[in-house]
Amino acid sequence: TLTLVRPPVVLMHGLWADDESWEDDFVDNVRGPDPDGIVVAGDYATTNAEELTANAGAVTEAIEDAFEDARDNNIALTQVDYIGHSKAGEPGSGRHPALRVAEYAAFRDQSGQLADCAA
Repeated sequence: TLTLVRPPVVLMHGLWADDESWEDDFVDNVRGPDPDGIVVAGDYATTNAEELTANAGAVTEAIEDAFEDARDNNIALTQVDYIGHSKAGEPGSGRHPALRVAEYAAFRDQSGQLADCAA
């Protein structure tokens, strides 16, 4: 039997925050109808004021955690969905090959550059 599941979701917090920033209701909505859906909250709180490149390792680590959780549940996958808030909303911050970006709390300004819209 083959069962299809949604890809794991990796959440990354914004500047001056940590992995506890995501409220339970939000995580439940991200998980969707599958109560066993994999949601991993990454954390770069110790370097959140540094340049994006200093935090890229935390993105990769969170993605690897999502892959490990999937393997532990006998799920084969090739990608994760990524939701980054504020500073972590910059898609280039991780550049992991498995990363499919869902831009959350970010938009492109008139010049085409990503602009932070978090208050």
